[in-house]
Amino acid sequence: MPELENDNYREFLRNIFRVEVLGWKDTGTTWIPFEDNGGHSLDVKQETIDSLAQNSISHEQWRLLWTKLTKQSGGDLRKHWIPEVLRKVASQILVPSFSIIPAVRRYSVEKSESINDFSGAGIVEQLAKLQNPNHKEQILKEKFKTINEFVRVVTGNASATLEIPFDRSNILVHMDGKTLPLVSLGTGIHEVIIMASAATVLDNQVVCIEEPELHMHPELQKKFVDYLDRETNNQYFITTHSASILDRPNISIFHVVLEDGFTSVKPVSSSSQRFSVCVDLGYRASDLVQSNSVIWVEGPSDRIYLKWWLGSLDPSLVEGVHYSIMFYGGRLLSHLTANDPEVEEFISLRRLNRNISIVIDSDRKSKQSDINDTKKRVKDEFEAIGGIAWVTDGREIENYLSREQLETTIKEIHPSIIRMKYKNQYDDPLVGETDPKSKVTIDKVKLAHKLVQSPIDLEILDLRKNIEKMVDFIRISNHLPKKFELMIDGENNA
Repeated sequence: MPELENDNYREFLRNIFRVEVLGWKDTGTTWIPFEDNGGHSLDVKQETIDSLAQNSISHEQWRLLWTKLTKQSGGDLRKHWIPEVLRKVASQILVPSFSIIPAVRRYSVEKSESINDFSGAGIVEQLAKLQNPNHKEQILKEKFKTINEFVRVVTGNASATLEIPFDRSNILVHMDGKTLPLVSLGTGIHEVIIMASAATVLDNQVVCIEEPELHMHPELQKKFVDYLDRETNNQYFITTHSASILDRPNISIFHVVLEDGFTSVKPVSSSSQRFSVCVDLGYRASDLVQSNSVIWVEGPSDRIYLKWWLGSLDPSLVEGVHYSIMFYGGRLLSHLTANDPEVEEFISLRRLNRNISIVIDSDRKSKQSDINDTKKRVKDEFEAIGGIAWVTDGREIENYLSREQLETTIKEIHPSIIRMKYKNQYDDPLVGETDPKSKVTIDKVKLAHKLVQSPIDLEILDLRKNIEKMVDFIRISNHLPKKFELMIDGENNA
């Protein structure tokens, strides 16, 4: 505050706000409780004044602060000095502009009585201004273009375009050579356009959105939240009961609960806390598709390599959002027969998610050897339901790594290894010669973490073809366009 240029006065203020009754401990945030006095100002609560009178700076320091800020003399500690200092401080806080998009939204051609009505009543006027701004606001046309791009995304139609007619009697949608009123596209579509339009019109504001999921299916909810993140510059506070919205990247979640008659707001940072939120909202694990695509691999090192390869071709894919990697353990497929109960139970796991794929070590020791019956059965079962079963072209997944990089890295981790015995794709890539006195078990996870820091090479065996296929499978499972068109034997088989 400019009035308090003297360091002594600033120290007085710092000491006031160190009092625990005013703050949320250890967060650096101060909460000053006010109450409505029925007039045009707010009063500091009496219990706050009493606490500060006993626990903060001295009465003389309060008087000095009050005199400095109000240019008055005399007064009383509880009636004047404390409440008026706090009101003066609060008045200096810059409160950002904010707008509310209410839960009850309706598409209407009627003009709204308020320029801040984002319920849908004023949407025709708002869009008309973006479509045909005056000569000083031509930049607004870019916002109208952005909204049209969003309309194409939510309708899944690249030709969809909004238009406001000259009489502003409707919102028209041009699509596939036809012109339709917006309402004909369904409640969910016109509601999401109401919200997206409001969020686009607003700039650098705090925008509060109440339950955006109303009338919208989960995929539309995700597209809307992604649009807010990608195309707008506001800070959003969203109240929701939707697990689809909670699951989006780049969001912070706060759990609001009623405890002992008071509202409690707690940040949600861990996966277990997110699960607790979903439970409180009434969701159960059987209600949720916990990932859009599940990839089964043998163990932790396989996951590290697979994430590395997938990320090299499509960095936009996020583990835990677009796909999850699960472990089945190599013992299951290496040492069981095709009719073992454990194999039956493993195959039945496809009920958890229909978009499943699996990476299987072939364990072949030569070009002439074949995979065993168990692996054949698992491969056939996965492919029968439209999944992917990737059986490695070499003996193990490590055979997809550069032999030079693999040997160099293993020797760095295990200096007692003299040389590796790995010569071709059917050799065990993790067998090395050591000093006769040494016994070394190669740490596969440590090795994987170190190798993924090396330059990547996808041209080993059939690695690129399988990673491209996996990327497209994950993207399709998330309703995203494919990136690759695989060519096999000269024919397009994508």
